[in-house]
Amino acid sequence: MPTIRLLRVLFCLSCLLVLVWGCASDQTEDSTDADAGEAASSLAETSRTDEDDGLEQGDLGAVVMNPQELEDWEIRVVEYRIDKNETFSDPAKTPLRAADLPAFLEKGGLDYYIPERSLRFHVPFLAEASPDTIDLVKRKGETVANLRKGSVRFLFEGETYELAVFGPVDTTRHGDYLWLPFYDATSGEATYPGGRYLDLELEADGTVELDFNFAYNPLCDYNHEKYNCTLPPEENRLPFKVEAGEQRFDLGE
Repeated sequence: MPTIRLLRVLFCLSCLLVLVWGCASDQTEDSTDADAGEAASSLAETSRTDEDDGLEQGDLGAVVMNPQELEDWEIRVVEYRIDKNETFSDPAKTPLRAADLPAFLEKGGLDYYIPERSLRFHVPFLAEASPDTIDLVKRKGETVANLRKGSVRFLFEGETYELAVFGPVDTTRHGDYLWLPFYDATSGEATYPGGRYLDLELEADGTVELDFNFAYNPLCDYNHEKYNCTLPPEENRLPFKVEAGEQRFDLGE
């Protein structure tokens, strides 16, 4: 029987092969329509602006990566997944129920979408001058106070979307961080019904990387008896399918 480490390595290699094939196809298509694409891009950059704060909508679109940047990003995504699988495979660290661990090891890891570069953004963090305290609902019905610290906007398939970003009320106890819970059109189908989370890091220039390829499941998805997770607010429900990041936990039983 293959070991969990061998399965993870095979997973890593298969992801990279798919990505390399996809990139080669994209480059062929790009070269075929180079002139038309260049003209359309130039027109779009001069005409698309955000009326509220003057941000060029081109700044809100997916990150454009050169071949080396694309390769580095792909490796970072896959390494993150390998590291998480290793943590979940460790009986001392795993959030899984003890009864589920053997089946998880047999399966070889968590389920993910193939990395999707069109769902990686680098955008300004729109901080709240005076963050409001918002009560978010937990899975079992209780509420928990969070600071609505700001929001992020991004452009996807011609539409601009905005998502609220939260942080802890008590930073002395929990530390300070930026946290983005969200629903999308895959919630309850290919992904966990209670939404998914993204951790954001504020950079020195006031921007954040908003990369849905790092979207992860609340701990409730792995062990609903032990964990009681916070649900995303309705304002953070995206109407389209975010086919990136972690999929619903399923041992195939």
